[in-house]
Amino acid sequence: MYDYAYYLLDYEGKNGAVLSNHSLYFFFRQSFIAVAILTITSGVISSISLCNTWSANYSIWMILPAAVILLILFSRLGQHYRKRMVHNLYWSYFIHLEKQHQTLNP
Repeated sequence: MYDYAYYLLDYEGKNGAVLSNHSLYFFFRQSFIAVAILTITSGVISSISLCNTWSANYSIWMILPAAVILLILFSRLGQHYRKRMVHNLYWSYFIHLEKQHQTLNP
């Protein structure tokens, strides 16, 4: 149903709000993935350098809490825009069907 509604509205040119939320959803999803990869990489690097000396990786350990906060933030924003995208799609499809029904049955 979602695919049918999306492509029908896309064909009609009535899914502008859906596309804007779709873009924001993908932006935050990709940002989450990038921060997750950077967090894991910096964690591994700092764990390896921890064997050598504590002072060399102290600054890396200060970055990890900020990265975790960014992970949580991007995850929440991605979920929010995903919900808005689906909500806007179904409302746009419902309005499209109502207008179709009104033109067929005046």
